[in-house]
Amino acid sequence: MRKLITVLFISTAALQAQPTVQSLLNALSNQATFSPGSLASVYGTNLMVGTTVPSVTVAGLAAYVLPSPTSTASQLTIQLPVSASPGPTTLTVTAGGQTSAAFNLTLAAYAPAFSAVGSTGVGAFYDSKFNSISATNPATPGETITGYATGLGATKPVIPTGGTATGLAPTVAPVMLTVGGDAESATFAGGSGTVGLYQINFVVPKNACATSVILTVGGISSPAVTVPIAFTPPVVCSIENSATGAVKDATHGLAANSFITVYALDTVAANSAPNIFPATSYQGVEVLFNGTPVPLYTVDDFSTSQILINAMVPAELGTTGSAVVTVQTSAGTTASYTVELTAADPGVFRLPNPTTGTGSQGVVLVAGTFAFAMPSSLATAYGLPACTGLPATSPCGQPAAPGDNIVIYLTGGGLATPNGSASGTPVPTGSVAPADGSVIYETVLTPIITIGGFPATVAFSGIAPGTGSEYQINTTIPAGVTTSDTVPVMITMGGNTDIVTISVKAP
Repeated sequence: MRKLITVLFISTAALQAQPTVQSLLNALSNQATFSPGSLASVYGTNLMVGTTVPSVTVAGLAAYVLPSPTSTASQLTIQLPVSASPGPTTLTVTAGGQTSAAFNLTLAAYAPAFSAVGSTGVGAFYDSKFNSISATNPATPGETITGYATGLGATKPVIPTGGTATGLAPTVAPVMLTVGGDAESATFAGGSGTVGLYQINFVVPKNACATSVILTVGGISSPAVTVPIAFTPPVVCSIENSATGAVKDATHGLAANSFITVYALDTVAANSAPNIFPATSYQGVEVLFNGTPVPLYTVDDFSTSQILINAMVPAELGTTGSAVVTVQTSAGTTASYTVELTAADPGVFRLPNPTTGTGSQGVVLVAGTFAFAMPSSLATAYGLPACTGLPATSPCGQPAAPGDNIVIYLTGGGLATPNGSASGTPVPTGSVAPADGSVIYETVLTPIITIGGFPATVAFSGIAPGTGSEYQINTTIPAGVTTSDTVPVMITMGGNTDIVTISVKAP
């Protein structure tokens, strides 16, 4: 009888099919990104026998398998071993006495991903009373909220595989967030009471206008999720250098007499004319620096909820310290938006590819002409003819040549006065430099320029005649520059640098 029972037992075991692992994904992002300690979803067949929890091995170490109903015969939710080392490795599943073939995967140091609500792309966030953040219970700017994530690396103290935090266990690596385009530090990032999940506490920026949230740790960023935020217009979303798009705030300097673009949460009934300078108000919209309205260039509806305002930074603002910016609309006045001041913030105007809207081609003309130093293909895209044989006043585009004198148009050149005197008076805010050149406004700072890696001599740096915030730099393309459609032009002023490209052909 004992022999018969043994035979029956062996036959039953033999009937259990071998597990197969078909795919492996990050359990929160559904991407093939993994790190030690992160949650992952294993997909395949015969991964469980009944409710018996199978064993999963990764890099020779035991993973933690969440029990049924989280895990089934076709999908397992696991926590990868906390002590595994980054790099290529394998995973196997053993169920009912059968072991799967090895499945190849690569562990990164970090694999950040936020917990979301279903597959909607909305993050699973909670307020201070642990009520779920939703469209009917949105977060408010300035509020501290909590989210949960995986893949943020080691904690101190270490939480073992399958364990949960019993006290504060912050992440070893700093965790940063981008909330609506604004960089924020997590007020806390560390282990939670759930296996494989980290708790992230952060403050919703007071000027948050967009609702995307991204985690970054160790230089690796998570997919974006959204958080419903309650906005009460108007709100300053961001202030940027109009040429470079670089955001200016309490840590990124803004230069006096610059072109800026202000994004604000509100709407206007109709877009303004292409240039309303020196008007300081449009349909009740004003941009104020330290309480004083500044000249506007355009006011446009950027989206269904934001307006884009092109404006001029006061020329008399100074080069150090900070300034407070507010936007006045028919809905009221925004909260204060603080910007740091700097001596110069050079930004060369761009001519993006009209098809893609991207590109780093600078607005650079051959001196004394209307010829853009651009690739022939880009000239064609803009409908510009080749310059050969055309009068100097005709707009055209083609590559420049070494030895050509060129004019670079930019903003953010900083203080510019007659003869470049540091004690001189700049062009008054709302005015323009004389178009006839009767008074020449030169920058106090002399730019440092390289073209194609070669130093270039500055013949002039100052306000373009007939303008207020547009600067020009006159220089010469050095003889040794290698011909290319993407020759880099680098301009440094006041410790800040901008780089654009021009097209240079053989002479």
